[in-house]
Amino acid sequence: MLIALVEITAWVNVVAFFAMLFTNAELIKLIFSDASRNFGNYTVLMMANVANLVVFSCLQMVLNPIISIERNVLYVFSTIKPQFMSKTAVRVLLALYGMTYCMALLLCAVKFVFRYDRVCRQGNLFRLKKHLVAWFSFILLAGLFWGTCIFQIARETPYIDDIIREPLFINYNVSLENTTYTAAVYEVKDPITGRCEWNQSGIVMGVSFVLIIVSVMVTMVFCISKLSKKLREVIDGVNAFADNKDAEKDKVQNELFHAQRIQSVFPFIFICVPIISVLVLPIFRINGNIGISLSSIMVSVYPVIDPIVLIFSITQFRNAVFGRQNDYNGMA
Repeated sequence: MLIALVEITAWVNVVAFFAMLFTNAELIKLIFSDASRNFGNYTVLMMANVANLVVFSCLQMVLNPIISIERNVLYVFSTIKPQFMSKTAVRVLLALYGMTYCMALLLCAVKFVFRYDRVCRQGNLFRLKKHLVAWFSFILLAGLFWGTCIFQIARETPYIDDIIREPLFINYNVSLENTTYTAAVYEVKDPITGRCEWNQSGIVMGVSFVLIIVSVMVTMVFCISKLSKKLREVIDGVNAFADNKDAEKDKVQNELFHAQRIQSVFPFIFICVPIISVLVLPIFRINGNIGISLSSIMVSVYPVIDPIVLIFSITQFRNAVFGRQNDYNGMA
């Protein structure tokens, strides 16, 4: 079953890549149309997210990364053979893959912060171009940190080779010599004393990754709760949009929030929970299985789903896709 998973994942990655190109191309058309004229700097965030997801999906298709766990080792291996690309080059691509994954997480969180800032804080955090530059710099630096950890810390070692060599061949029909992997291991056994010792660099990397993912999840929950409270005040007439001179823009912000509330479900399901799970499971020495390996497929599908949810959640985008000639100022 796991042997077939390698081929299935490869086909899913190819299909997901071309589907991603189609859905994101449609989203780009909508971003540059009149349908998004009231979205402000949110269009910049959407474009940055699209660009990152395109790179992420491209790397997913090229690398065909498979996530698995064997005893105390979490490893991600690529099926690219050394005769087609050197192991160092594959490791660089795996680091870039991790980097774009981290940036996808943070871009998702920043879009929620944008909504919270726009509705609850009068847009103070994104008012000027230098604010956007600061946010994008933070996202890029965090992504570089993630990628550097993968390239420098998650290296191949003889200790990891001995653990994964046999299950890699038995479970996936892949020889260690014909693959490249990155791995996280939190404790190693001393070959002389036989005692297990903490792998400090691996722990720092794992904890850092978990903290980034948890921070993204907490940020989304916080922003949704604050925005929900604000919307309840609006409904109760405390700050009705109809009495606001910027009523049209506020209605757009309201709909964008509802779209993101729906969108928040998918990052949790497809890119947060699967990865945070595999980062934690090596502590319990759970061997690789089909459930863990399927997380590779779940991650690959996210770039296709994200723009679809956004398009169908926003009235202006939905109307434009289905050719309706409604006035974009209306929020049907």
